[in-house]
Amino acid sequence: MATKRRNRLQCGSTLAEVIIAAGVNVMALAGVVLIIVAGMSSWMRGESRIEAESGAQDAMRTISQELKEAMSITVDANGQGLSYQLPSKDSGGNYVAPVTSDGVARRLQLTGTSIVKVSGTQQRTLATGVATIDPLTNQAYQIFTPGAGSLTRQVTVQIVLSRNTVHSKTSISRNRETIFLRNVPQITR
Repeated sequence: MATKRRNRLQCGSTLAEVIIAAGVNVMALAGVVLIIVAGMSSWMRGESRIEAESGAQDAMRTISQELKEAMSITVDANGQGLSYQLPSKDSGGNYVAPVTSDGVARRLQLTGTSIVKVSGTQQRTLATGVATIDPLTNQAYQIFTPGAGSLTRQVTVQIVLSRNTVHSKTSISRNRETIFLRNVPQITR
């Protein structure tokens, strides 16, 4: 009987075993928490990259669609804005021949860190978080660059968007496209 009683008493854990088991559990839990935090951080960086890229692409698509139909473009001397005219259309949505302006004053411009489209009295923000310094060259760049010649038949548009991510890092999206005008009167006649 005495041996049975002694075996039952020895079935318990010692203080050292309890401390070691608790330490192992704490380390395992800390590892799981670190993996979750690293995953969330990576997720947020990816979201920022996607947001910057899609914002720049959406703005470039809108600008391209507008300027392709333009009759004339006047780029500001600093390259941060431009004015343009679209041809008039009839009630069916077709261009009137000969090509004439619809008379609406339109403008694309950098306002603060946003590219804004102004059409008559309406204003629409196309992109936010526009970087004014190109991260590849560390120099200021022109958003709008007209083509060579006295008559602007093409314009190159460059948009660099910046989005803040976790740990004070930045995601950059850089898009550049040369747009050819379709309705320049001197060309279409």
